[in-house]
Amino acid sequence: MTGPVQAPPIRVPTHNLARYLRVTVEVSGNTVRWEVPRTILGLIPAGLRLVAVPIDEVASIRTGRTVRPVRLLIGLAGVIVPWFFLPWWVSLLLLVVGLWMILVALGPQLILTTHDDTTHSAPVCFGHQLDAELYIAIVEDLATGSKREP
Repeated sequence: MTGPVQAPPIRVPTHNLARYLRVTVEVSGNTVRWEVPRTILGLIPAGLRLVAVPIDEVASIRTGRTVRPVRLLIGLAGVIVPWFFLPWWVSLLLLVVGLWMILVALGPQLILTTHDDTTHSAPVCFGHQLDAELYIAIVEDLATGSKREP
């Protein structure tokens, strides 16, 4: 083997509404590492989720669309329910928060699957989906290259 497989890290926002929340993916030392921010309602940072998978264990990595059902339901409740029970100015604030939640609930994500069918996912902003797909091509090339070497 010629040495550890490496690729420079990529940092992409999780969505356009909160560009300060960023997912970091890197290949270093024959390991794919993910840093995904944990959030409260997709808005408030509440820690980091770290995932490390050996590159030999990567079966596939791709982008896909997703709906986060809990966030979608909270967003719909924030849009509909307050209009019946609260003053208009509170309802207007909750309408903005509800629309935010609905937009955060929809979108693409990176999906990494291992050979034992474990999946890891990370949300990616619509505008940075191409960046993620280009990085996926690099990771797939590194994964197939590491399997060919003796």
